Amino acid sequence: MLIASMIVVIGYLIGSLSFSNWFATRFAKTDLLSFGSKNAGASNVGQLLGTKVMVVVGCLDLGKGAISLWVGRYLDLSTDCLVLLGSAVITGHCWSCFLHFRGGRGIASLTGVILGLGWFNVVGTSLLIASIGLICGNRPVFVALAVSGLPLLGLIFDKNPLGLTLLAAIIFVKRILGHTLIPESPDGMLRGYVRRMIFDRDVISNIGWIRREDE
Repeated sequence: MLIASMIVVIGYLIGSLSFSNWFATRFAKTDLLSFGSKNAGASNVGQLLGTKVMVVVGCLDLGKGAISLWVGRYLDLSTDCLVLLGSAVITGHCWSCFLHFRGGRGIASLTGVILGLGWFNVVGTSLLIASIGLICGNRPVFVALAVSGLPLLGLIFDKNPLGLTLLAAIIFVKRILGHTLIPESPDGMLRGYVRRMIFDRDVISNIGWIRREDE
């Protein structure tokens, strides 16, 4: 129990490190939690500082998960402990104690955690599914498909489907909760929650969502 508690605390603190908000406040004097999508993540800081910074931050967020799990594997932690560590890292990224328990979407950290576990076939298949969204212009939808498909991929590749279910659940809890308990939806809460699940925002229009504070 003591070891499990330590793993959770350490993982959560590592995940809570917000590289995106650091870049935003350091180079643009802007709090990401009040800008654009209001997510403290790579895509939002990219809206503010450009693609190069977005790539750097994405790699750093991915590294939080991957390096933490690589260290855990080096210390010969069990798979259950590694999944617990990864879950804590993702949770910290989504609800950072350094950002008043707000944060990013957790996708890069989730990818890093799966890479850190060494489940390359799982992450490769998931990235293939998500990449279709870039081509079709519906990235959040295909990211949702990729994440929701993690338990099935776990069964197919024999890679701890219950652990992957836990990791996926954190991402969807983040989507459902958003930044406010009540969705900022013009046509009711139910449709707002459905859009959060599918599009990761309260309205269909991505531009409208990003620029809503200017309306």
